[in-house]
Amino acid sequence: MPPGIRPRARRGFGLLIELLIVVAIIGVGFMMYTSMNGGASPADVSREMSQDGVENGDQPQTMPGRVKARAAGVQCLENLRELRAMVTSSQAEDGSFPATLADVPGSERIRTCPVGREAYIYDASTGKVNCPHPGHDTY
Repeated sequence: MPPGIRPRARRGFGLLIELLIVVAIIGVGFMMYTSMNGGASPADVSREMSQDGVENGDQPQTMPGRVKARAAGVQCLENLRELRAMVTSSQAEDGSFPATLADVPGSERIRTCPVGREAYIYDASTGKVNCPHPGHDTY
């Protein structure tokens, strides 16, 4: 250690730098959070949002809300794929499409959209299964 520099003064400077880095990281995180919410404060966001992070039925505004909405959309898509496979399988066995989704074995747990809780629309003449939820018409 060079003469004239005390070990204590050097350690204090290191702590100051570490503190400034932590403050900068917190500041960047806060800026990212507020930019996702349109500049609203966390208190404003929590008042305006429902429990699942959706504001007035619009797209989710928080990252957990977006992830949850995306997961529910993927679950709806998977439910439709599974129902369509069940209907096709039933048609292959019996030679005709089932009259209702209730007649499809194993479909009890997946007859509704996980996003809007609406029952899926089934056309017995064509065997097509669709979701009535807005935005899911392309599934």
